[in-house]
Amino acid sequence: HNLFILFICSIGSILIAWLLSRTLIRPLKVLIQNTKLIQSGHFHLLNQNHDLDAVAKRQDEIGAFAHVFQNMAREVYQREFELDILVQQRTQELSEKNKLLEESYARIDHELQLAHDMQQAILPQDFPKQEDFEVKASMRPAREMGGDFYECFPIDDNSYGVLVADVAGKG
Repeated sequence: HNLFILFICSIGSILIAWLLSRTLIRPLKVLIQNTKLIQSGHFHLLNQNHDLDAVAKRQDEIGAFAHVFQNMAREVYQREFELDILVQQRTQELSEKNKLLEESYARIDHELQLAHDMQQAILPQDFPKQEDFEVKASMRPAREMGGDFYECFPIDDNSYGVLVADVAGKG
């Protein structure tokens, strides 16, 4: 008689454990698995998970929690999707603006080189040759362009004028 009661209690305990497992543990495992999917960025796998749908349809607290979890996951996915699109758009815009800046800098560099070459062309390269003195000159602008100018010219048979000018800025 005692063995029979022990047997019935054991079967009852096993049934209760199985029911608890089925009603509490498995749904929580499903929620944990789906939380890990979100954490790893695999939102697309949530829509394929019918276990989560079944848990969300339950009429108890776990079902309500799973339903809220699904809604939250959809919102997070939607926001991440929108942010990815926005990042792609901004990256494309930055790339286009960088290209325009590079073109502008290239154009400015070309124009500065032309201006530098023109400035060098107007500066005298040859100076009067005399036994008493020799004139040499060179100009190195502090930046791409300088406002410096020089000239050496005869005033009369015995005199020469030397002009050195800093036309714009820096000294």
